[in-house]
Amino acid sequence: MVYPIGRIFRPIVTFPVKQIQGLENLPKNTPFILASNHNSFVDPMIISFLIPSYIKKRIYFISAMFFIFDLLANFIVSEFAGSIRLKKKAHGGFMKSALKKLKKGDIVCIFPEGFPNKKPHIRKGKTGVARLVLKAKLPIVPMGIKGTLYLWSRLKWIPRPRKQVTIKIGKPLYFNDYYNKDEDYPTLTKVTRSIMKQIAKLTDQEYKF
Repeated sequence: MVYPIGRIFRPIVTFPVKQIQGLENLPKNTPFILASNHNSFVDPMIISFLIPSYIKKRIYFISAMFFIFDLLANFIVSEFAGSIRLKKKAHGGFMKSALKKLKKGDIVCIFPEGFPNKKPHIRKGKTGVARLVLKAKLPIVPMGIKGTLYLWSRLKWIPRPRKQVTIKIGKPLYFNDYYNKDEDYPTLTKVTRSIMKQIAKLTDQEYKF
């Protein structure tokens, strides 16, 4: 059973989280997509322990899972969350599985930047997040996480439990006017930029792409 392991790790993983704002912005009566910046392999662990307990829904993470820490994170949180494997050579290979989970009423979390960052500044978002939003025809909630880069990441291989993590959750974004343009690249770029600007704002940054 993974559940007892999850219970052991939950207080350890969430201990550094000193502040979380905007939980009231999470839709409770509809499935939705969660989009966050990504600085550490512990990001999905923290999200999976905090978000589902508030909205009582299962959350799935779109993850490449090419590194041992991704596998470890998935093992620890598998009772609280699941993963949608991102196929490295398949364009949009996660889409079918993600849409299926959303249709069931679950939450799908995506990190538009891709792999965890080694630097604190926000990177250019990939258009897969926009394609998912427009195909699913559901709201997307932007999230900003600060502090995990210095807590435990590719930059800091040794955990630093004293480092503080803060989370800000923005209001849902709706792109109803673009739902029939999920294959139009200029539209996908525009929607991606809108989402990334909100994520950057929640991390006190400016999106420069």
